[in-house]
Amino acid sequence: MTLFSLSLLLLTGCPDPQTASNIGHGPGGAAPPGSPGAPAPSSEATSGTPPTAGVFDVTPGEGVEITGTYAYDGTKTGVYRIDFLKKEGDAPPKLLHTLELSAPGAFSLEAPKSTGSVYLVGFIDVDSDGPSPADPSGIVDPPIVIDTSPISDVLLTISDTPDLGDFTPGGHHFDPSEAPPPDVAPTPVEPAATETPAEPPAEPAATEPPAEPPAEPPAEPTTDTPPMTPDTGAQPPE
Repeated sequence: MTLFSLSLLLLTGCPDPQTASNIGHGPGGAAPPGSPGAPAPSSEATSGTPPTAGVFDVTPGEGVEITGTYAYDGTKTGVYRIDFLKKEGDAPPKLLHTLELSAPGAFSLEAPKSTGSVYLVGFIDVDSDGPSPADPSGIVDPPIVIDTSPISDVLLTISDTPDLGDFTPGGHHFDPSEAPPPDVAPTPVEPAATETPAEPPAEPAATEPPAEPPAEPPAEPTTDTPPMTPDTGAQPPE
């Protein structure tokens, strides 16, 4: 086999170096969204950081009974749910338990004793995609305090125009280290003062020479003294 034939055979057997990564099959490639093996889209991209999921770990009959009413007088329907949330400081809410109802009305459950302060946040998940700011919702605030005694008559009112504050799904709190929000006008910066150049000293005014005194008119001859006759040396006639 000639050297030219061997080179041609090697070039024919090598795959296109872009094929594996472009189609997502092979090292460094990823399966297209929606295909088998592709990672599920993250909910954090659309609704913010969700609360950490959890469930009440309680033996029936040994916990604290909580009863109340899930009230809604609107027309929207969906999944009726109650989230039991714990909030500590500036940390995101922690989801302790979720209770789903078949319809608005009375609800009851057991919670572990000495759980402490717990917020009840209710939603009507209209699109069955998890809580969102567009869903009807409501909150029990101030929170209930779960110790060792039963809790009754809890009223959770759901509204089409809710105000959940820090518990709004996907909500974001302003950090002082970030840029000011649009409704906060930035403090104007005054320009640095510039020095005004000094004006040159004024030139001294030209001095005029002193005025000469007016000339006195010549003195007029007096008439008291007769004019003198010039001496010519001639004798007067006899």
